[in-house]
Amino acid sequence: MPPGKKREKLKPEQIALIRAWIDAGAKPPAEVKIRELITPKIEPKTSPRKAVNAIAYLPAHKLIALARYGEVELRSAATRAVVRTLKGHRGNVNAVTFSPDGKFLFAAGGEAGWFGEARQWDLNDGNLFYVFEGHKDAIYSLAVSPDGKMLATGGYDQKIKLWNVGTGEEIKTLSGHNGAVFGLAFRRDGKILASASADRTVKLWDVATGERRDTLSQPLKEQYAVAFSPDGARLVAGGVDNRIRVWQISETAAE
Repeated sequence: MPPGKKREKLKPEQIALIRAWIDAGAKPPAEVKIRELITPKIEPKTSPRKAVNAIAYLPAHKLIALARYGEVELRSAATRAVVRTLKGHRGNVNAVTFSPDGKFLFAAGGEAGWFGEARQWDLNDGNLFYVFEGHKDAIYSLAVSPDGKMLATGGYDQKIKLWNVGTGEEIKTLSGHNGAVFGLAFRRDGKILASASADRTVKLWDVATGERRDTLSQPLKEQYAVAFSPDGARLVAGGVDNRIRVWQISETAAE
C-alpha cells in the first residue's frame, strides 16, 4: 500500500501548546449549553376523532353502532345524532353486533398482547349487563347465535370461545387455528359455527360438541370475513388474497 500524503511537522509553538494542555490535565472543551426550543402550544378547536373499527346496524330501531377506541357510539340512522355513548371498554373495540331480539349490543376488543374482553350492553338504559373475560389477547370477531342464547368470540390468541348469554359464563373453548381468528358466523340453525383465520383457513365447528367438522384450506392468504347464505347451504369468505370463495356446505358440514 503506498504511503499517504506527507504531513507538515508541528511547529514548536504548537508542540508547546499541546504540552501545556496535557500538563493542565487534558481537560475537554467546556460543556456547551443547549438552549431549550420553545414552541407555542396550540389547543385544537375540536376534540380529535377516534377511528371507527367496526359497524353494526339495527333496522328495527334504526340504530347504528360505531366501534371506537375505548367506547361504542350509538347514532340514529334517521338524524345521525349521537343517541348514547357506551364507555368503559379497555383498548380498541374491534367488533360489534346486536342481539337478534334487538335488546342488547355486544362489543369486543381489548389490548393487543395483554387481554381480550367482550361486553354486553342493555340498549334500553345503556347499562352494562355482562363482561366476558377469558381471552389472552385482543378479540377481533364475535357472533351471536340465531336464538340469542350463545355468544362466540375469536381473538388474536387463536382461540374461539363460546359463552352463555344468560349467565355470562364460558361454555367451551374451540382450539385448532394457528393464527388470529378474524371472522365468525353462525349458520341459521345455530348448529354450525364458521371461523376465518390468519392461518389461511376457514373452519367449521359443531357448536354442541365443539368438534371441528371441516377445514377449508383453499385460501392463499389470511382470511378476514366469513358469512353463511340465508338458507345455510353456502359459505362465503374473503381475505388478503383478494378472492371471495363460495363453498357448498352439507347439513352436517362434515369432511
